[in-house]
Amino acid sequence: GVKPLDSWAFNVIPDYAPTIQLTKDVETTRRGAMKLLYQREDDYGFASAEARLERRPLDPGDPKTSWAREEILTGPRPPLARPPKIVLRVPPRRAKKPETWSFHDIGSHPWAGLPVRMTLVARDHAGNVGRSQPTEVTLPERLFFNPFAKAVIEQRRKLEFDPRYRPVVLKALKALTIAPDRFIKDKAVYLGLRSVYHRLQHGQSRTTIASSIEQLWHIAL
Repeated sequence: GVKPLDSWAFNVIPDYAPTIQLTKDVETTRRGAMKLLYQREDDYGFASAEARLERRPLDPGDPKTSWAREEILTGPRPPLARPPKIVLRVPPRRAKKPETWSFHDIGSHPWAGLPVRMTLVARDHAGNVGRSQPTEVTLPERLFFNPFAKAVIEQRRKLEFDPRYRPVVLKALKALTIAPDRFIKDKAVYLGLRSVYHRLQHGQSRTTIASSIEQLWHIAL
């Protein structure tokens, strides 16, 4: 018979799922940005990482959301806005420290200012997925101090929270623009608010609501 020339023994080392977790509390800014500090580990290196968000129920007693309980809404609730996409920075495999950070500006997103459940998710090149323990956080929101801008943002927030508040927002926009010579110095602001008013008055599609929300943000700025 034929004799083997040589032989080898192999030890198969499994590729374990990566691990990732926050190392500090979420840091936020007054302009609606947040800094995430997290630690990641994997035996063969990361491929990608992200933060996934889930909406938490609003507290009926929270003064920031008390406006959302002023009227009883009827009819089917339109779909909620999708959560912000938060892609985490993946440092080089040979990075000296396992801890890194990622900066995200989400102040203009419809979910800004809302309570959420955050889970960090990491994936390696073999497709293994690791998840952190969920963390309860309130997403940062941009702070407005001008009274008129705050009033505009309040209406934007109502429309974001539930498009069925459209009739309420229409009344508020009509009231805000009733005396432009006295309260609105910038003509572009007045024309912008009237543009949103007429758009919402004649349509309530998702496209109309989304474009109105975006325009109200720029008007407030």
